[in-house]
Amino acid sequence: MLPPAEFARNLLKEAQDTHPWLHHSLFHMIWSGKLSRDQVRNIIRQQGAFFLDTLRHAAWKIVSAGGLNPTWEDLQRQRSLIPLVVEEGGEDTVGGTQTGHSILFVRLCEALGWARDEVFNTDYLPTTIIEKNELFALQRARSRRCAAETSRRSRSTQHMSCAWPRHWKNTMESRSLRSTFTTSMPTWRKTTRSEPCAS
Repeated sequence: MLPPAEFARNLLKEAQDTHPWLHHSLFHMIWSGKLSRDQVRNIIRQQGAFFLDTLRHAAWKIVSAGGLNPTWEDLQRQRSLIPLVVEEGGEDTVGGTQTGHSILFVRLCEALGWARDEVFNTDYLPTTIIEKNELFALQRARSRRCAAETSRRSRSTQHMSCAWPRHWKNTMESRSLRSTFTTSMPTWRKTTRSEPCAS
């Protein structure tokens, strides 16, 4: 078992390597303790718009794989995405011990002092809602494009998750939390948004 400090360093490094938006100045402010406890609590609570909906995001990827009459490649892609759905929904639903990411998010909010009803009845900022709608639209477009490329080229399952990493990187770089919190922190610089793939 790793010492707590080493575990925290490893976790932070993994997060920075896999989630580029964590390099944003907002997260540096959180890490360096420049925000108040209430500011951090409210930032985390706003992220429920995304973290409480990760299972549906994962399920949409399966729904988007294939057309009216699925091909063999479509079936293989759908099967390859099942572990993602299980991970998001919770391995405890299929005999494992780890619960779903949305459940873990609720527990985090409860540990920060929010009641469960408050978490599920969050009054999301308009920019959070816009960001979520944009995220869903971008995910659908990229999923359809990835499925079409897979069917057309008859690729095997190692090529079937091409949309996800680019999707998160482009989305979080384009809007990220800077649009969500520009009202309280107006000094953030503007960036050029990457265009989503056409369906």
